[in-house]
Amino acid sequence: MNQIAQWILIFVVSADAQQKVENGTAVSAQNSLSRSVALMQSPTGICSASFLTKKMLVTAAHCTSKVSASAVTIKVKDASGLWKTASVQRLITHPQYQRGDYVGGTKVRNDVALVELKKELPFAVRPLKIGSVSDMYSEKTVTVAGYGRNAPGVGAGVLRVGAMDAIVQKIFNFYDREGLYLVPKSNQAVCPGDSGGAVIKGSSSSLLLVGVNSLSNACKGAGDDTHSMSEILSHHRAWIQKYIPGI
Repeated sequence: MNQIAQWILIFVVSADAQQKVENGTAVSAQNSLSRSVALMQSPTGICSASFLTKKMLVTAAHCTSKVSASAVTIKVKDASGLWKTASVQRLITHPQYQRGDYVGGTKVRNDVALVELKKELPFAVRPLKIGSVSDMYSEKTVTVAGYGRNAPGVGAGVLRVGAMDAIVQKIFNFYDREGLYLVPKSNQAVCPGDSGGAVIKGSSSSLLLVGVNSLSNACKGAGDDTHSMSEILSHHRAWIQKYIPGI
């Protein structure tokens, strides 16, 4: 995908809504991560969302701020690879979410939102626990998971993962707040994944959700200063607990 501007919001226009973990590894339907990260569809494009409980998911606020709950569907594959669709009861956008556009880019604040399903899916999903980033002031390797097209017009609706180096730092495009700054480790992952996608650390048996994908400087291959930025989910724990007590 060609770089539209120095900084872009992954969900701003339909072309950007399809950004993805380019050349990432496809996640099989048998992998439990397929029941942790869902495909979120709306009239404005595609995002990803991660389960925090059987009925509550977390995504990026720019995926929900101008969308009605009735227009959104959540899709998850069961272990046999069949899509199951869930209707959305409500979208809860962070009340202090803010987006500001300037020449050559975008700034966001509190780019996080919750999605509540009308009812649970007919099979067990795998909610993720919110993890700390206290050990990420030095570089750590994380896994980024998201849906989207692997190349223009190809591979939509496939969950892919890629490895990235992550570090907690103040980020200009987050109004100088702390965020996760992500850099691809190889050509396998040259994009951050769909907006709202999961940034995960830990082993496969004890995955921790540390971030929600927010901004990217476009998919232009490893190197060339390719990077993306993620909200730190633990910074929003108190707000999330208003809707999911005890999370």
